Amino acid sequence: MYQQIGGVPVFYWNPPRYRRFSKVLGFGPRTDNFGDLIGPDVIRRQLTQKVGSASSLRAVEPHRVLFAVGSVMHFASNDDVIWGTGVNGKVSLDRYKFSKLDVRAVRGPLTRRWLWEERRIDVPEVYGDPALLMRDALRKIAPRRPERSLTVIPNLNDIVPFRRHPGFFSPRRPLAEVATRIAQSERLVTSSLHALVVAELIGVPVRLLRTPSEPEFKYSDYFQGTGRNEWSSFGDLASAARSFDAGTDSGTPDLLESWDSGPLERSFPSELWATA
Repeated sequence: MYQQIGGVPVFYWNPPRYRRFSKVLGFGPRTDNFGDLIGPDVIRRQLTQKVGSASSLRAVEPHRVLFAVGSVMHFASNDDVIWGTGVNGKVSLDRYKFSKLDVRAVRGPLTRRWLWEERRIDVPEVYGDPALLMRDALRKIAPRRPERSLTVIPNLNDIVPFRRHPGFFSPRRPLAEVATRIAQSERLVTSSLHALVVAELIGVPVRLLRTPSEPEFKYSDYFQGTGRNEWSSFGDLASAARSFDAGTDSGTPDLLESWDSGPLERSFPSELWATA
């Protein structure tokens, strides 16, 4: 799907859910996974800061699509603009149809290496998921007020096994609600990459749960892109929850202190817009 922002089409992933077991055949409501909907919001905020309100702008090249948040590189076409997007580790090579891209930044070094090895596309060493630039906005929307001990936010494809857990919170809720729930929690266990990102931005101790639904690629890409070559993940909820009692967390540690947001912010493709 595309959202027009100042005349520039911004891609985001939000397909309809297939009614597999419904008496009504076909497709149902949109997936509405909060992490996949962040891209246009980040773009709009950056655009306002650097250029101006989208309503006062026009696209210089309206046929070029801008990709930001998500593992959605396989939807790109030749000459599209990439700003922080990642390769999806579970998508087959033949689904990547492009041979050239305008890459300003990628999620992490694994995506950078993939683009060079598979498409010979040279990529600058500018890393980071653009959702990371929402730190101040998220802390304003969802100030830290712990009221519950543990929240569990699974990956979109892991919802069913965790739905009955008392700490379950759906990744299909809007970003503001997800951020508020995380901010109200003493601890978070998640297999959702963007729930992990939000927790790290707000300063909530978080544990990553491994999932059979997603390969390690995107998580490794994110961690390495934020300056971390070592991290932990857990095979089940019980071991992830127990790890909080191991004494490794102290207050609300800044897990992103080694990552500099400056290069990602400066790489924002402002020149895609001009004053209307």
